[in-house]
Amino acid sequence: MFKLAEKLQSNKGWIPVYWLTNSRLEKKIQSTFPNVFCHNYIDAVKGIRPKSAKNVKSIDLSLKQIQALEHIEHIVITMLNRNDSNSNSFSYNERIEFYYRQVSYWIATLTQFKVDVVIFEEEPHQASDYILYCVSNMLGVKTIMMMRTKATMGLLPMERFEEGSKPLQDEYIKLIKNYSTSNKLVLPQHVQDYFDILEGSYDTVVKEHLWNQLDRLKKVNKKSSSLSAFTPYVYFLKNGLDLKKLVARIQLVTGDSFLSDQKVSGKYMDQSKQTYIRSLFYKLITLRRKQKNKAYYDKVSSDNLDLNSNYILCALQYQPEKSTCPNGGRFVNQYLMVQMLANSLPPGWKLYIKEHPSQFVPDFTRYGEQYRNKHYYDSLLQYENTELVPLDLDMFELIDNSKGVACVGGTICWEAIVRGKQALSFGHSWMNDCEGVNSIESDADFEAALEIIVNEEIPDLDKIKLYANAIDNLGLYGAVGGPKQLDHYDISVEENAECYYRGIELLESSKV
Repeated sequence: MFKLAEKLQSNKGWIPVYWLTNSRLEKKIQSTFPNVFCHNYIDAVKGIRPKSAKNVKSIDLSLKQIQALEHIEHIVITMLNRNDSNSNSFSYNERIEFYYRQVSYWIATLTQFKVDVVIFEEEPHQASDYILYCVSNMLGVKTIMMMRTKATMGLLPMERFEEGSKPLQDEYIKLIKNYSTSNKLVLPQHVQDYFDILEGSYDTVVKEHLWNQLDRLKKVNKKSSSLSAFTPYVYFLKNGLDLKKLVARIQLVTGDSFLSDQKVSGKYMDQSKQTYIRSLFYKLITLRRKQKNKAYYDKVSSDNLDLNSNYILCALQYQPEKSTCPNGGRFVNQYLMVQMLANSLPPGWKLYIKEHPSQFVPDFTRYGEQYRNKHYYDSLLQYENTELVPLDLDMFELIDNSKGVACVGGTICWEAIVRGKQALSFGHSWMNDCEGVNSIESDADFEAALEIIVNEEIPDLDKIKLYANAIDNLGLYGAVGGPKQLDHYDISVEENAECYYRGIELLESSKV
C-alpha cells in the first residue's frame, strides 16, 4: 500500500491524507507524506481515537443518517463477534454504542479531511473498516478494493463488493458476445492448465486452493483421528520448541508490543488491552472447543450416505471470515441457508451438509470458536431430509453425484460449475457473474435457481472458461494477505503495488 500510494501521488496527483497503519510503518509513511494523518489500525478497530485527532469534531447523527445506514446494523453487530471471541462480554447495548460512535467518527473524518477516495486492500474484515466503507458510500466518497479469486487467476478491482467488478463484467460480456459455438474455444495455456487441474482429482485442487493448510487438513479430515484430548498441549509444545517462536513469545510476554483487537471483560472496547498470557489462555480454551466440536461432528455425521440419491450438497464456510460477514449479509447465519433448502427440496430429495475442515484446524484460534457447537450441528439435523457429511469423503465425488451445490459464496461453487453442476451462491463472491452460479438475493432468485437444479440444467463450460479468460485478460496478477501470499505466488511488493495501480486504472477506464 505504501508503494501504491507513492505511485498514485506521482502519476495521478492523489495525495494521502489519512492512513490506517501500524507503529512500524508510521515514521516511513510520514517522512514520505508529511501531511498525512496516521491512525494505528488496531486502535481504529477498537474505536480508539488518536490523541492528535482533536481537530476532528464529533457530530451528532441525524435521523436521516441513522436510517440511511440501518440496513448494516445487523452486519456490524455480527462482525463485532471477532472482537469478543474470548470474554463473551461485548453486550448488545455496548455494540450499538460502539457502532454509532464509529459512524459519527468516520462521517466527521471523511468530511473534515475532504476525502475523495478510500482505498481498501480487500473487502472489509473488521467492523470499523466496514462502517468506514458504508459511510463512504453514503457520503458519495468513492471506495476501491481488490477481491481475491483462486490460484493464479488474478485479482478483481471493484468499488463496491456487493456489485462486483465492472471491468470483469465488461470483459466477460465482450468475450461472450464474440463467442461462437461453431469454433473451438482456445484459452491461454496457463488458464487451460488450471481447468485441467479442476477437472482432475480433488487432492490436486486442494494443493492449489488451500496450500497453506495442507498438513493440518490431512489430519483433520481423518474421522478416526478426532483431535485427541492432548491436542492443545501437543500444539503448544510443538510450537514452543521452535527457538524463533519461543524468543518472540518471551518478548511479547515481557514487553508491551502485543497488540490485540479483543475486548476484555469488565472494560469497554476502547479501554481493552488484552495481555499475551491471557491470549494464550484463550487459545488453549479454543483448541479444546475445536476438539469437542470435531468429536461431535464425527459422531453425528453419516457413514451411510447414498450418493445415488437425489441430493444437493451444501458446504458450510469457515467462520468468522469476510466470506460470510460482511459478504454473506444475512446468510452469515448459515443455518438460514440450510433452512431455506431443507424446506424447499422436492419430496425424496436430500440435503447433504459438509462442514468446512478449516473449522477444526488448530492454527485458526485467533477468533475463538463462537460459531460451532453441539447445538449448532443438532439444529442442522432437525430436518428429516438433512444429513452431515463426513470430512474424509472426496469432495469431487460428492459434487459429481449431486444435483447441485449451495454455499455462502465458497470455492465449491466454482468447482461445481466447472464439473457440470449448477451452484447456488448465498453471498457476494468473485464468481457470482459467471455462467452456472446463481446468486441468491431474494426469494424469487432462490425459487428460480432451485428450479434450474431440479430440471438438471447443465451450465455451459465454454462460458465458464470464458469467465476465467476474462479475469486473466485483466492481467492483475497480485496477492492479498501479506508476505506469505506474496512469497507463495513469487510476487514482489513492487509488482503487487503495480497490480493494484493497474486495477485502479481499469476501474477509471470502465466508467468512460
